[in-house]
Amino acid sequence: MRRLLVIGLSGIALALVGAHVFVPGEQAHADPNAALVVTNTLPANAVAGQGGFLMKVYGDGFPADVGESGLVSLTWNGTVLPATIKSSTEVHVNVPESMLAVHGQVQIGVQLSSGASAMKAGNFRIWRNSSDTNCDGVVSSFDALHVMRVIAEIDQESGGCSIDANKDGNKDVNDANWVRQDVARLVQPLQSTKQD
Repeated sequence: MRRLLVIGLSGIALALVGAHVFVPGEQAHADPNAALVVTNTLPANAVAGQGGFLMKVYGDGFPADVGESGLVSLTWNGTVLPATIKSSTEVHVNVPESMLAVHGQVQIGVQLSSGASAMKAGNFRIWRNSSDTNCDGVVSSFDALHVMRVIAEIDQESGGCSIDANKDGNKDVNDANWVRQDVARLVQPLQSTKQD
């Protein structure tokens, strides 16, 4: 449903819902914020360090020009990403791997070329990667070394992060190998059990 803001000769503004009205002598302006809503995204969350992905953003009030890009963009913590309209309720955007480097909350919004914008209620979450065994926020070979040092009882698990990187319930050399494979991008990152 689209609203039309009609400004009459008297300067009185009337909002007409679902109507496309033009009266001679009056100037018609589309209300740029009419019913633009972002309800959810697919996927609903991601894991730090995973590869880029196609995000589907659902809502209402997107332009009906299916397949058009440039009419709509997604904002990811304020960074603008080009998006493609699939329908008046669905927009697609390619989220690059660089946007998934760090775990935490991400504010998602949709911005139209008309200037209208809407933010998703609640945040998109990027979960900590289970391979971040030393809890420094980065997955690297140091995490595999940390696993081996904990197994050898030289170090202890740190910051509430588990060394069970492959999440098989065991804390062993297989976890160090998992971290090495994660660093080399040979396995899909897993969500850590550490909540932060």
